[in-house]
Amino acid sequence: VPQFMVSVETPEGSSMQATEKAVTFAESVLREHPDIRYVFTNIGHGNPRVWAHELVFERETTPPQLTNVDKPFFLTAATCDFARFDLTDVQSGAEELLLLQNGGAIGVFSASRVVYASANAEINQEFYKQLFTPEADGRASRLGDVMYRVKQRFNSDNDEKFYLLGDPALRLLVPDHRVVFETINDTTITDSTLIHLQALSTVTVTGRIERPSLTGVDDTFNGTATISLLDAQRTVNVTDSDEDLTVNTFTMPGAALSRGSYRVENGRFTATFVVPKDIAFSSQQAQLYGYSVGEDNRTAMGSTDRLVVDGVSTDSYNDDEGPDIRVYLDSRYFEDGDLVRSNPILIVDLSDATGINTTGVGVGHDIEATFDGGELVETLTETFSTSLENSRSGTATKQMFGLREGHHTVTVRAWDVLNNMSSVSTSFRIASTDDGIVTSWVMNFPNPFSSETTIRFQHNISGPFEANVVIFDMQGREISSQPMEIRDMQTAEVMWDGRDTNGSMVGAGVYICAVRTTDAQGRMSEVRGKLAVIR
Repeated sequence: VPQFMVSVETPEGSSMQATEKAVTFAESVLREHPDIRYVFTNIGHGNPRVWAHELVFERETTPPQLTNVDKPFFLTAATCDFARFDLTDVQSGAEELLLLQNGGAIGVFSASRVVYASANAEINQEFYKQLFTPEADGRASRLGDVMYRVKQRFNSDNDEKFYLLGDPALRLLVPDHRVVFETINDTTITDSTLIHLQALSTVTVTGRIERPSLTGVDDTFNGTATISLLDAQRTVNVTDSDEDLTVNTFTMPGAALSRGSYRVENGRFTATFVVPKDIAFSSQQAQLYGYSVGEDNRTAMGSTDRLVVDGVSTDSYNDDEGPDIRVYLDSRYFEDGDLVRSNPILIVDLSDATGINTTGVGVGHDIEATFDGGELVETLTETFSTSLENSRSGTATKQMFGLREGHHTVTVRAWDVLNNMSSVSTSFRIASTDDGIVTSWVMNFPNPFSSETTIRFQHNISGPFEANVVIFDMQGREISSQPMEIRDMQTAEVMWDGRDTNGSMVGAGVYICAVRTTDAQGRMSEVRGKLAVIR
């Protein structure tokens, strides 16, 4: 994932409270930007058990709550004592994060003793500079080499207290290949050109993937590219509450006007999209960002700001209908009123003739899910990802938490780039946690059948569990038993070939199908249905 650092500088002598307000504002603005998924900041006085004196990130309580086992982060904490690794009785907060089994950090850069803010900021800036300076072959630098180069320049008494905890041979997953934008609407992108785009215009972008330290297309690169069009940058002024009413000025990226995924074949890609109505109408330069992942897990990124988005196109569209919306929970087998898990995943498939509005700029123009008439409202815009086959369709997904047991409704609302709106509602139910494992709705298709049939049932279990599908005749005799491990959410399937335990085809007639399930806690459930065999 592309990474960047935002440096917030306040006037000399500013209080910690004033600095923290500035950082909190910057972080809140960043979180509103759809391309930014993770924001990690630290300003404060720390010690071995807390990240900051406001009791942020406590060693005893916070690390056990992390579950990012598949996405460990690298942490820089320019604060006192957080990496005090020579304590004999307890582990420091940095060590806890590094050694956590179910998540935490893949490495930590922090101090082992008391350090001071100004010097901390300088060494922290240098560490990030070296961290994102590639080697001659274009690859990310090893953490040990980064640390070596930093300590060659910064070696004061304060600097000597900073350490790297982690594997010094590790390279962070910083893209080493480059995304190079070549043309916009058949106009070649150069440093001397400024290409003008308008709201409601159709835009076609072409580009290529280049190898590290080499020019020219990498024709061995095949995969996907996510292309984002960002509106003009905007300047935000914030007046502090100190006695001088200090004004802090921030330059923020513009709203994401379009974000779609496209195929990369032999190192080249073409992206086509419609610019939405909701633009800033600014003469300032906009930006195109590209992030690409190859089938062999190579990554690339790049950008250009040689464009302006302003004015409205005269292109006409015969489209006055909102997007087509399909809503599911946990599985696309879901149907209205079905049983789901206690923390279900909301799945929203969207499509439209002109494209889905993902800017979130206009009033109420987010992709939004409202539960139970407004008790819970979730914004899905930043989770939307376009289809590789059709950039005017895609899916938004988000796991829901805090829903009580019982019957629920959800209404999803979305807009297209012409600002036509549509909404769709569905209902679902969550079983009581006291009920343990719950299964329901056994059915099979085709039914009746002659050679084989698929047996499907619903469940409310989050993790993998064991199931046994047992077939009985109408006299109650067991005909077939098929144990299996279920990993699918909400709906599970198993195929029966119409044979008994000896491998012989069963005779024509009606049979009972019983699905017996057992979860990790040993709780059991059984649900039954009928199926018919014809010969």
